[in-house]
Amino acid sequence: MANLITNASKYSPAGSTIELGVAVEADHAILTVKDHGYGISKSDLGLVFSPFFRGSNELSDDEVGVGLGLSLVKGLVLQHDGNISIDSEPGIGTTATFKLPGVSVG
Repeated sequence: MANLITNASKYSPAGSTIELGVAVEADHAILTVKDHGYGISKSDLGLVFSPFFRGSNELSDDEVGVGLGLSLVKGLVLQHDGNISIDSEPGIGTTATFKLPGVSVG
Protein backbone atom coordinates (compact mmCIF):
# COMPACT_ATOMS: atom_id res chain seq x y z
CA MET A 1 0.00 0.00 0.00
CA ALA A 2 2.85 2.37 0.86
CA ASN A 3 4.40 2.01 -2.61
CA LEU A 4 1.08 2.69 -4.31
CA ILE A 5 0.55 5.82 -2.21
CA THR A 6 4.11 6.99 -2.91
CA ASN A 7 3.62 6.50 -6.65
CA ALA A 8 0.31 8.37 -6.56
CA SER A 9 2.03 11.24 -4.80
CA LYS A 10 5.11 11.31 -7.06
CA TYR A 11 3.11 11.29 -10.28
CA SER A 12 0.47 13.85 -9.32
CA PRO A 13 0.68 17.64 -9.39
CA ALA A 14 1.32 19.39 -6.08
CA GLY A 15 -1.90 19.95 -4.14
CA SER A 16 -3.89 17.23 -5.90
CA THR A 17 -5.93 14.69 -3.98
CA ILE A 18 -5.14 11.01 -3.40
CA GLU A 19 -8.10 8.85 -2.42
CA LEU A 20 -7.75 5.64 -0.40
CA GLY A 21 -10.49 3.05 -0.25
CA VAL A 22 -11.14 -0.14 1.68
CA ALA A 23 -14.08 -2.46 1.15
CA VAL A 24 -15.02 -6.08 1.80
CA GLU A 25 -16.48 -8.26 -0.94
CA ALA A 26 -17.33 -11.87 -0.06
CA ASP A 27 -14.13 -13.00 1.68
CA HIS A 28 -11.78 -10.43 0.09
CA ALA A 29 -10.49 -7.08 1.26
CA ILE A 30 -10.42 -4.62 -1.62
CA LEU A 31 -8.00 -1.72 -1.32
CA THR A 32 -7.73 1.16 -3.77
CA VAL A 33 -5.41 4.09 -4.29
CA LYS A 34 -6.72 6.71 -6.70
CA ASP A 35 -4.89 9.79 -7.86
CA HIS A 36 -5.75 12.64 -10.19
CA GLY A 37 -2.28 12.85 -11.68
CA TYR A 38 -0.62 12.49 -15.03
CA GLY A 39 -2.01 9.04 -15.81
CA ILE A 40 -0.45 6.19 -17.76
CA SER A 41 -0.69 5.77 -21.53
CA LYS A 42 -2.56 2.73 -22.92
CA SER A 43 0.68 1.48 -24.47
CA ASP A 44 2.47 1.58 -21.09
CA LEU A 45 -0.41 0.22 -19.00
CA GLY A 46 0.26 -3.41 -19.92
CA LEU A 47 3.90 -3.08 -18.86
CA VAL A 48 3.62 -1.35 -15.47
CA PHE A 49 4.22 -4.57 -13.49
CA SER A 50 7.31 -5.52 -15.52
CA PRO A 51 10.60 -5.30 -13.59
CA PHE A 52 12.63 -2.19 -14.47
CA PHE A 53 9.86 -0.70 -16.60
CA ARG A 54 9.57 3.08 -16.47
CA GLY A 55 6.74 4.86 -18.24
CA SER A 56 7.39 7.11 -21.20
CA ASN A 57 5.59 10.17 -19.79
CA GLU A 58 7.88 13.18 -20.05
CA LEU A 59 6.12 14.74 -17.04
CA SER A 60 7.48 11.95 -14.86
CA ASP A 61 11.02 11.81 -16.26
CA ASP A 62 12.32 13.88 -13.34
CA GLU A 63 11.16 11.30 -10.78
CA VAL A 64 13.80 9.01 -9.33
CA GLY A 65 13.28 5.25 -9.51
CA VAL A 66 14.40 2.10 -11.26
CA GLY A 67 11.00 0.61 -12.07
CA LEU A 68 10.85 -2.12 -9.44
CA GLY A 69 8.11 -0.83 -7.13
CA LEU A 70 5.03 -2.10 -8.93
CA SER A 71 6.72 -5.37 -9.82
CA LEU A 72 7.46 -5.97 -6.13
CA VAL A 73 3.93 -4.93 -5.11
CA LYS A 74 2.44 -7.41 -7.57
CA GLY A 75 4.73 -10.16 -6.31
CA LEU A 76 3.70 -9.55 -2.71
CA VAL A 77 0.00 -9.45 -3.56
CA LEU A 78 0.28 -12.70 -5.54
CA GLN A 79 2.14 -14.38 -2.66
CA HIS A 80 -0.93 -13.68 -0.53
CA ASP A 81 -3.24 -15.24 -3.18
CA GLY A 82 -4.52 -11.83 -4.19
CA ASN A 83 -4.65 -9.90 -7.42
CA ILE A 84 -3.88 -6.36 -8.48
CA SER A 85 -4.94 -4.18 -11.39
CA ILE A 86 -4.31 -0.65 -12.55
CA ASP A 87 -6.70 1.52 -14.54
CA SER A 88 -5.53 4.83 -15.90
CA GLU A 89 -6.31 7.60 -18.31
CA PRO A 90 -3.66 10.15 -19.29
CA GLY A 91 -4.45 13.58 -17.89
CA ILE A 92 -7.20 12.17 -15.63
CA GLY A 93 -5.41 9.90 -13.16
CA THR A 94 -4.75 6.34 -12.07
CA THR A 95 -6.48 3.85 -9.81
CA ALA A 96 -4.64 0.85 -8.37
CA THR A 97 -6.88 -1.85 -6.90
CA PHE A 98 -5.80 -4.96 -5.10
CA LYS A 99 -7.78 -7.76 -3.50
CA LEU A 100 -6.58 -9.98 -0.69
CA PRO A 101 -8.48 -13.07 0.47
CA GLY A 102 -9.15 -14.28 3.97
CA VAL A 103 -11.34 -11.51 5.33
CA SER A 104 -14.37 -12.31 7.42
CA VAL A 105 -16.96 -9.81 8.53
CA GLY A 106 -19.02 -10.40 11.54
